[in-house]
Amino acid sequence: MSEANRKAKPRPIAGSLLLAVIIAFLATAWTWASVTELDEVTRGQGKVVPSRSLQVVESLEGGVIESIQVQRGQTVKQGDVLMVLNVALLEGTLKESRQRYYALMARSQRLRTEVLAIDEPDIELEFPAELEQQAPGLGASERELYRARLAELESDIEVLDRRLNQKRQELAENRVSIETARRAVILTRDEMSIMEPLVRQGLEPKTTLLQLQRTELELQGEVERAGYAAERLTSAIQEVESERRAVYRKFRAEALSDLSEVTSKMAELEQTLPARADQVARAIIRSPVDGMVNTLHVNTLGSVAGPGEPLAEIVPLDDKLLVEAYIRPKDIGFLYPGQPVRIKLTAYDFARYGGLDGKLTMIGADAVEVPDSEELMYPVRVATGDSLKDADGRPLDIIPGMVAEVDILSGKRTVMAYLMEPVVKVRDRALRD
Repeated sequence: MSEANRKAKPRPIAGSLLLAVIIAFLATAWTWASVTELDEVTRGQGKVVPSRSLQVVESLEGGVIESIQVQRGQTVKQGDVLMVLNVALLEGTLKESRQRYYALMARSQRLRTEVLAIDEPDIELEFPAELEQQAPGLGASERELYRARLAELESDIEVLDRRLNQKRQELAENRVSIETARRAVILTRDEMSIMEPLVRQGLEPKTTLLQLQRTELELQGEVERAGYAAERLTSAIQEVESERRAVYRKFRAEALSDLSEVTSKMAELEQTLPARADQVARAIIRSPVDGMVNTLHVNTLGSVAGPGEPLAEIVPLDDKLLVEAYIRPKDIGFLYPGQPVRIKLTAYDFARYGGLDGKLTMIGADAVEVPDSEELMYPVRVATGDSLKDADGRPLDIIPGMVAEVDILSGKRTVMAYLMEPVVKVRDRALRD
């Protein structure tokens, strides 16, 4: 066969088909790479932080440590007892103050009843139920004093009443004497009017008329003396009545004066009692939040904690999880608050437990030096409300300090754009010094 015939022979069909397949594959790949989008992710490293700052537990007054109820790393609820300080002295002071207050309350009630008893002699002394329950002995002693005070008042009034009755009786007798003397004067004058004509006629001696005149003068003197005595008795009666009123006024004034003093002291105690009760309550050191005991500054029973001295540190454990991460400056321009974030906790295998969905909540205004590193990065914060769960659906503990990786979805781009990125960079830098 000649050379020309060999050249004229048609190509094998398999080669053409292979070429067509390759071209179709390249076209399909090009189309797929141009259309298919991939998530553009900005990655950062960080750790779980509490949504609230570390809670430092202190004792306002300080005291001797009587018991320690928790250990470092223990999870506590808000209000759980952490430590107990010795409260013997505080309780003694509080008890003494309460006894003083109840004593003043009983005295106050007695004084009020004394004031009312002046107008209502039969009134009974009654005490509040709280006083009867807390200090029944005080009520009994004040009742005895109340009866003694009223008995003394009644005794003083009885003495004055006897004097008053005596003076009134004397005044009544004096008035009878005056009336009798006046009638005697009238009768004597009548006798004189009869006797005078007889004396002039010489039928009776003149001495008889003189005797009647002398008798009239004596009776007139008795009337005048009795009148003066009546005035003195009336004045004495008024004086006794004034003394009687003065006794009541003095009794009332003393009761009101004492009541004012007692009320003032009660007001002072009403201000200090809650404070003393708070001191006793504060001797029981409680957790201010749900959290985990991070540090115990006091570990020895019987040691003395000074006023304001830190006793423990509680890391809050909230439903709201925050992750603080650091992003390289070259990636910060693509971030904005509200971007979706995927959080992976290194403490839990991502392939087994998955990750957490969150949102970017804060972007630092300036780059800062990363702790334990001299590299400058931007701090960001990510918040999430859900939690990881184990195979049984139970939430896994996520505590502050756990290392986390954050993937921030900063955009999308095609596979072609991703593959062409090195070419674009080379093109942009080409032919430049």
